[in-house]
Amino acid sequence: MTKNDDTLTQGEFTPTSLSPPWWQAHRSQLISFAVLILLLLGVVFLLPEAVQPEKTDSLAKANTPAPISGKKQSPWSEAQTAKQRKEAQTVLSDILKIQQTLEEQSVERWAPESYQDAMNTAAEGDGFYRLREFSQAQKQYQLSRTKFEALASSADSKFTQLMNDGATAIDEGNASAATQAFELAGLIQANSLEAQNGLQQAQSLDRVLAQLNDAVLQQKTGNLDAALTLTQQALDTDANSKPAKNLLVTLNASILERDFTNAMSKGYAALQSASYAKAKSAFKSALALKPSSSDAKAALTQAGNQQTQTKIEALLAEAKTNETKEQWQTAEDTYEKALKLDASLVSARIGLIRSQARNQLDQQLVTLLAEPERLASDAVYKQGRRVLKDARGLSQTAPKLQTQVQSLSALLAKAKVPLEVVLRSDQQTDVTVYKVGRLGLFDKHHLSLAPGNYVAVGKREGYRDVRQEFTVLWDKPAPNITIQCEEPIASL
Repeated sequence: MTKNDDTLTQGEFTPTSLSPPWWQAHRSQLISFAVLILLLLGVVFLLPEAVQPEKTDSLAKANTPAPISGKKQSPWSEAQTAKQRKEAQTVLSDILKIQQTLEEQSVERWAPESYQDAMNTAAEGDGFYRLREFSQAQKQYQLSRTKFEALASSADSKFTQLMNDGATAIDEGNASAATQAFELAGLIQANSLEAQNGLQQAQSLDRVLAQLNDAVLQQKTGNLDAALTLTQQALDTDANSKPAKNLLVTLNASILERDFTNAMSKGYAALQSASYAKAKSAFKSALALKPSSSDAKAALTQAGNQQTQTKIEALLAEAKTNETKEQWQTAEDTYEKALKLDASLVSARIGLIRSQARNQLDQQLVTLLAEPERLASDAVYKQGRRVLKDARGLSQTAPKLQTQVQSLSALLAKAKVPLEVVLRSDQQTDVTVYKVGRLGLFDKHHLSLAPGNYVAVGKREGYRDVRQEFTVLWDKPAPNITIQCEEPIASL
């Protein structure tokens, strides 16, 4: 070995001592293999993008298996891959069910952004699925399912929000916004009567508002009845219209107040003219409109009191007239009528007592004067003198009483003046005159008798008794009395 050879370190090779590199020896094979890899990658990544439609119509296309790599997997890996693929498909199946329900509810109209976001997430899962990265695809599908579930869960709250928005739009008079809100709500819950009614209300809103505008105009000009008619027409168009209901309440209150005021005015006008029946009728009408109105109650009481007071005054005046005419019984009855209206009337009570006393005295006078023969009785005579004394104690300005006093005074003066009475008999009849005594047998007998009623009785042996009543009056000729027994008693 030369000196130069000794300077080489151990393990080093000279270029001439090394074999060519392995990649240089197999360069042609490596180039061919690289081309195959590029073709495979093109098939996997570029070809699906080239043939994919511009818009995915259904997530079901994710079920198409990705091209299988030429590299053969182990049984265990294949089993895991199959499991992951099945799990991904299960999640995908859930997504499809939820998606179908949401599409039936036209979710793309009431939540387009959230719906598109969920769809995009599912599409990302499709990408992993095509690459056979099933675990990652499952994660994306689960995330998409969560978003779809959130959308489905939000449907009820969205429905409520839309219903509220529709109601608010109706309150604001925005028919277009209300229609849109209720239409969307009806898409979420197709069988909702509330949404259907809301849509009908929104569609008729413009007509209702026009009717209400006319009603308000009539109200401002004082044509309340016309305004009420228009408001009722609006309610016929939309029975649930809040503005119409509110206006109806206002109009009814205004009409009630108008009718109440008119009735009260009519009542007071009638009261002023003393037409009490009309006044009470008007106040009753007002009270029927407002049963709790203290004004109507007070007015009705006032009308009743004035009517009663007028009746009382009329009755008292009538009673006074009856007293002046010495119609004491009629006066007594009239005072009693007044006291039935107001038992506290002092003047009526005094008038009643006075009329009763005068009526009683008048009846006694009339009786004594009608039956003067009764004055022959001491008791009746004493009564007559007492009555005469009472009558003389009263005012003598009353013509009837004055005449009665004069007549009774004359009767009493004559009542005890005897009159001569002639009795005749047959000297066989035993005669007795009651209140006088036994006269015995006679042909003719003169008696001096005070005016009055007498009874003469005749008796005779073997004959039936006779009895004769006669009256002695001072204003008539003395009677001639014949008394004798003439009817024999038949012997056995």
